[in-house]
Amino acid sequence: VVEKIEEFAADSYDDFAEAFKIHFNQAFGEKLTYDLNKVKTEIIFQNSFKQKYSSFNQIAYIKDYCLRELHTVKYDDTFIIRKGYSEYDIKLQNPLTWYCRK
Repeated sequence: VVEKIEEFAADSYDDFAEAFKIHFNQAFGEKLTYDLNKVKTEIIFQNSFKQKYSSFNQIAYIKDYCLRELHTVKYDDTFIIRKGYSEYDIKLQNPLTWYCRK
């Protein structure tokens, strides 16, 4: 899976599902695609103000995104957060700091 992530740039849930052969919830795939595109847009915006561009570590972002989801359980339409969730959530809340190299 990691090798496929390294050579991959996805724009939709179907692209992720096909490339990784992962059978995750379609809503999760759509949210991942949306959040990933949002982060890429933020990076492009931030880079427009700089002379040195930041590169985005998409592999680490997708990995942490999926690991965060594994630490979350949905029960009766309520999300129960298990121990370990916050480590990934903190990184994903500030992706420009954690996943960009200058």
